[in-house]
Amino acid sequence: MTVAKTENSINALLIYAAIALACLAATWVYFDYQDSTAELVAPEPLPTLQPLTSTASDDIAPVLNEELDASLGKARLAAEANMLTEPAGENALYFYGLVLNEDHMHAEANEEIDAILETLYAEVTDNLEANEYAAAHRVAEQVAYLRPEHALVADTARVLRQIRTEGFTEAIEHATRGDRDAALTRLEEVAALPGTDPDATAQVQADIESELETFAANEAEQLAERQRAETAAAAQEREVPSWLVNARAAIAEGRLIEPPGNNAREYLTQGDDENAEELQAQLVSALLSGSERAAREGDVDTATTLFEALSELEPDNPQLESAAESIKMARVRALAETPVSPRDLTRRNRVAPVYPRAAERRRISGWVDMAFTVTNEGSTTDIEILNSEPPQVFEQAVIQAASQWLFEPPVIEGISVNRRVMTRIVFEIPD
Repeated sequence: MTVAKTENSINALLIYAAIALACLAATWVYFDYQDSTAELVAPEPLPTLQPLTSTASDDIAPVLNEELDASLGKARLAAEANMLTEPAGENALYFYGLVLNEDHMHAEANEEIDAILETLYAEVTDNLEANEYAAAHRVAEQVAYLRPEHALVADTARVLRQIRTEGFTEAIEHATRGDRDAALTRLEEVAALPGTDPDATAQVQADIESELETFAANEAEQLAERQRAETAAAAQEREVPSWLVNARAAIAEGRLIEPPGNNAREYLTQGDDENAEELQAQLVSALLSGSERAAREGDVDTATTLFEALSELEPDNPQLESAAESIKMARVRALAETPVSPRDLTRRNRVAPVYPRAAERRRISGWVDMAFTVTNEGSTTDIEILNSEPPQVFEQAVIQAASQWLFEPPVIEGISVNRRVMTRIVFEIPD
């Protein structure tokens, strides 16, 4: 690079700086390096500072000094144009970073950076007081590349951290009062703050949902308690027996056979013949519908417990048979969805996987974990490779073999079903 070319570039920058100061907007003209012109780039971080080493070649020292002086000149022009942090890749901090990357002890550069940081600290303070957090955070990020220990960086982080903490707390407090809209709105405001951790936001959202559920449960319990009190008061006015009031409330709230001492079945035993018949009919209907609903949802244990209570209360009920059938089908579905081993089924044939030739020649052993479905006709489908060792060696051989397997149709409690099967196929080279 010639001295004349560098001087021409500096003159161009001087002219440009004057225009920038007058118009507050301009396009940088880069210095020429090695007969090429740099292009405008998207926002990028400041360079990582690297100390100069004493082993640098004397042959390149003049070039490095010339580039350092050029970067220092650009930094000063940018500072004079008040282009301290913007635009990205064309501002004073960026060019000072280039200088320090070559000589991190550069006295003039460090002194001028300190002066700029005083100005930026005042601007960032104003931004934080005006709730312009994104602008403050953006400047603090750039300063952190050059002066990570500077008060501007620490104070910005502290203020944002405090605001996030207060915002999260306020969002949860809204949720504890049952105000979902206010809680989620406040959470969105905090999530929009720069530097907010998405995982922390997700945890607070989970806490909000938990608080809202607790609030709703408490509200429901208080409502139920008021209704019970109102019902009891009305019953007292009509001289309705308390056991009957409690039994009706228990049925309405789903406390059919639990908890002990506070359920409809136990209240029924305290009744008299005049009212017990009506209450028993209500309890029978609730037990039947509850058992069938639990069976449809796959909760076999609950369905069975309610069915047994129904059988004891009214053993001649004509709907017991259909309820028992519903429970049986739920139990069959649950068992059919539980994977079994091929040994639990009866095979019609056994097609062994073909040992891949390449693996056999290289004496590679391994295994494949797989799953498949045996249909109610005995064929295999939905073949899935779960894991293998080594990968991509034996899988295809296993799939080709398993697709040809045949079994006796699976049967559970006399019902033909599809069954999921899991197994491991081992490939070994005999010694």
